[in-house]
Amino acid sequence: MTPFFTKLKQIVDVLKDETDIGQLITSSEERKRTAAIDWFINYPQYTRMSDLADFISKYIIKRQQLNESADRYFSLVNRFLRDSGKEMTYDYRDRLIVKVKGSKPISITSLSSGESQLVVIITHLMFNPAAQQENVFIVDEPELSLHVGWQDLFVNTIREANPSLQLILATHSPSIILEQTDNCVDLSK
Repeated sequence: MTPFFTKLKQIVDVLKDETDIGQLITSSEERKRTAAIDWFINYPQYTRMSDLADFISKYIIKRQQLNESADRYFSLVNRFLRDSGKEMTYDYRDRLIVKVKGSKPISITSLSSGESQLVVIITHLMFNPAAQQENVFIVDEPELSLHVGWQDLFVNTIREANPSLQLILATHSPSIILEQTDNCVDLSK
């Protein structure tokens, strides 16, 4: 413990049961009187440090929340990129990059059209404040840019990206809906 905090602890130990500051200052006990004066002298520094500790604590909590969102985001996006040996992450400057197995990282602008479409959709659904409210998301033929393996993942990933979303899809691909036919309407009839 630093000398400052040791001193504060000693002051608090002396003053912990006291309730009347006026009596402390005029007390016949020099120890209590000195502790009260020391408290008044050190109190501004203590409040600054306490405020700083509160700020740091709030910052850490906010950073953890942001990291949780980022981790969830990367997990959803990387479901689709994994098959091609890619992984989206951020670099030391917090810029989005795509790591490619056995190669140098690439810019997200170098992704294929299907990969780019998925990144845009997931990003929009997770981080656009308007999309965070209950909303309807309409997609016409999402399978056009998605290979079959991705079609299997598409609906569940969209639902995980934004659980409060109502999803309307027009598709010719049974892989998109898989076993989620409860709310499907067959328009071919």
